Amino acid sequence: MENYVVKKIPIVEEFLKRKKGKIIDFGCGTGRNIMPNIKINYYGVDFLENRLKYAQNFIKKNKIKVELFKSNLYNLNKRFFKILCIFSVTKIAFVS
Repeated sequence: MENYVVKKIPIVEEFLKRKKGKIIDFGCGTGRNIMPNIKINYYGVDFLENRLKYAQNFIKKNKIKVELFKSNLYNLNKRFFKILCIFSVTKIAFVS
C-alpha cells in the first residue's frame, strides 16, 4: 500500500472537537481528518477505491466508528447538516 501523509490539520481538529451529530467528509481520501468523537456520526465519501482502502485500515487500526462510501457527491441519499470538504474536488461531473 502506498504511503500517504496522515498528519492532522489543527483547524479541522479544533472544528471537529466541538461538533456533534452527523458529519460527512466529502473527498475524505485516506481519512486523515477522521478523529474519534463519541458525539459524531462520521461518514467519509470518496470516489477513489485505493484511498478508501487506506482510510479503512486507518479507522480499523485506531478503532474509530466511521461509515465509508465509494461514491460521488450526487449519489448520496443521506441528509447532513455539517459538511467537511478540506480540499478541492478534482473531478466533478455536471448534469445538464
